Amino acid sequence: MSFLRYSLIAVLTAMGLYAIMIFGTSLLFNGLKLSRQLDTGSLRSDAFFGTTGELAAIYNRSALSTARPQIILVGASNFQKVLASEFDVPGFAVANISVDGSGLAEMERLVELADESVSPVTRGRNIFVIGVWYGPFCTVHGTVLDSLNQQLTRYGLYRFGPDKSVVRTIPRSLLLPALTAIRPLLVEQRVWGSLEDAGRSFARFAIFGDAGPVTVDQMAQNNVTVDVADRQKLIEERKAMCTQIDPANFVMLDQIVDRITRNGDRAIIVDLPIPQWHADGVPMFAVYQRDKAQGFSAALSHEGASYLDLQSSLRDEDFYDSVHPRPLAATKLSHLIGKASIERDGLRQTAQ
Repeated sequence: MSFLRYSLIAVLTAMGLYAIMIFGTSLLFNGLKLSRQLDTGSLRSDAFFGTTGELAAIYNRSALSTARPQIILVGASNFQKVLASEFDVPGFAVANISVDGSGLAEMERLVELADESVSPVTRGRNIFVIGVWYGPFCTVHGTVLDSLNQQLTRYGLYRFGPDKSVVRTIPRSLLLPALTAIRPLLVEQRVWGSLEDAGRSFARFAIFGDAGPVTVDQMAQNNVTVDVADRQKLIEERKAMCTQIDPANFVMLDQIVDRITRNGDRAIIVDLPIPQWHADGVPMFAVYQRDKAQGFSAALSHEGASYLDLQSSLRDEDFYDSVHPRPLAATKLSHLIGKASIERDGLRQTAQ
């Protein structure tokens, strides 16, 4: 009898402590204003979830439950730089759910995650902005789908289906409370991940005298220069990464747009800029330029789908490497996309 009593006390104590941890991490979460906006490229999101965007895209989706229609940006690391906080679109909330290393398969998963999180009252009024360039259409592109799926299934909220799909294990109505309940586990994961990274860097420095690649701080990105030698090195890397444009990836883009527009929401395919020296140096860029008119045709045939060409919107000096815009240039992109969203929303309202 005493064993059962002490066991019950232990369980209740553990539950009480965990409840306190939920309260504490929720205070931190709200203090960083993460509940107000999902923006995987922001410094606030980086502080809580990490810089790649995977954890934020999965576990900060409570911010998508707003009753306002939304502009939701979906892409890879170059589109992460286009911060949601820089948009000013009257009547719309803005979110960026982009994840570093994403290809079309990852973007499809991200659209699924956003789609199940937005408020039902906004159906038919949201705008999904898909950021692409030639990279996602290469034969081999996208490196984080397995990692995304592992994160989704990590805490039991999702499970793998027989066809390697990912299936939610709880009712949709319980998803947002469940995401709140696991915040202490996310903080623990973030702390241990930071310690592991620091340990690897220290070990590498002790053995090889090199701490490894250094991430360019956001505050310094406006001042980074890419000299001729660096450009050539980056071009060779991009050539090795992309040896063929795969038509199957255009089909995948069509599937993404079909899912978005089937709900009455709109999709804008944004053709993002890269430096001219990059475009000139990689043969697959010219192949992409040749193939994309036909490749995009199926996706653009859906009602509510449109194309926005921003390939020439930036200059070479607006990039700090082969694909990523500097913060000031990314702000320009956010304004251009916001303006296009307003114009196209106005055209649809007029048509209705």
